[in-house]
Amino acid sequence: MRSFVVFLILPLFLGLPALAQERAMVVLDASGSMWGQVNGRAKIDIARDAVDKLYRNWEKTGGVDAGLTIYGHRRKGDCTDIELVAGIGPVNSKKISTILNGIKPKGKTPLSDAVLLAAESMQYEEVKATVILVSDGIETCGADPCEIGKRLEATGVDFTAHVIGFDVSAEADRAQLRCLAENTGGVFTSASNADELTQSLDSFGAVDADLVVTPVVEAGFMFDAVWNGPNEGADGIAVRRVGDVSGNFLAYIQHNGRNPVRLRAPTELGSFEAVYVIHPYEVTKRRFVAKAPIRIVPLKPAISAPEVVEAGAKFELTWRGPEASGDGFAISVPGSEDFDRVIWKQHSNRNPVQVRAPKAPGTYEIRYILNPYKTKLREVVARRMIVVE
Repeated sequence: MRSFVVFLILPLFLGLPALAQERAMVVLDASGSMWGQVNGRAKIDIARDAVDKLYRNWEKTGGVDAGLTIYGHRRKGDCTDIELVAGIGPVNSKKISTILNGIKPKGKTPLSDAVLLAAESMQYEEVKATVILVSDGIETCGADPCEIGKRLEATGVDFTAHVIGFDVSAEADRAQLRCLAENTGGVFTSASNADELTQSLDSFGAVDADLVVTPVVEAGFMFDAVWNGPNEGADGIAVRRVGDVSGNFLAYIQHNGRNPVRLRAPTELGSFEAVYVIHPYEVTKRRFVAKAPIRIVPLKPAISAPEVVEAGAKFELTWRGPEASGDGFAISVPGSEDFDRVIWKQHSNRNPVQVRAPKAPGTYEIRYILNPYKTKLREVVARRMIVVE
């Protein structure tokens, strides 16, 4: 079996987004099956050209440090035949071309161990790492790429594997490759010829993307996300459970070029990830290109108002809570149903807000209500007594 793997490492950033030098590791599987042909050309020749073009583009555009790892190129039947032939550094496309042209496929496909070795050589537990695997087949050395994907996703700072199945026709083989991608939040695509392979490699090239969010947010509160990214189509910012690459977001907003963009924190408490996602609605194209930790803590809403007000008069009410324009305040009879009200005032994000007291004297309760028009989500989050004279 023959595989290529491209690792892209992006340093983590601190503070506001800043462009950082990207780090890319190409891992080329030079196993014997790459002598097979597509449209009259050996697959290894097609792959050489595609990877060579990738490096030439990196050298031309700058911003990328790169290296190269090869496996299966020296010995037949040896699952330990994995070699780092060019360490991470400034791109030297001539050097890479020389190395690629000297490859003669021979051995097996220790795909999983090669991915692990390359990830470890780039300190994937300390910096962001993205992998692009181009393979014409599956693992042949007994390891499970699905489990390797889970392990790398769980232990990496921000690990992603994108997989290109090159001339892979069997659905079972595609499923294994797809599993590696999906378990790390990556994308699986299929390439059946030279043009498709080149286009796929180009599409999985380095992406400049950074994300900074408020690290601790109260449940349901709005928070800012400052981003640097492609700014295409439906791209946006989401909140997900740590390591969840399924696309089941707890919160999401399409940024539409706004920066920073504001979104509402989920009501579920705990530690989560804010992620920059491109093509969020297309499973085959969805990519998570940046992430930042975020912790959701209990909501602490509050109401401040005079203890005594004149019947029918306006008074000023200040509040602390989520900035949702539909939320508001009910003035209710104590002991009544939570959402019964004599007076209702939507705050429309004004703070303080002017509220008119009931005309009938008596003791009332001011109730801060979230989602008043959504029966299942409606909730009283703060209360305060007030006397109307």
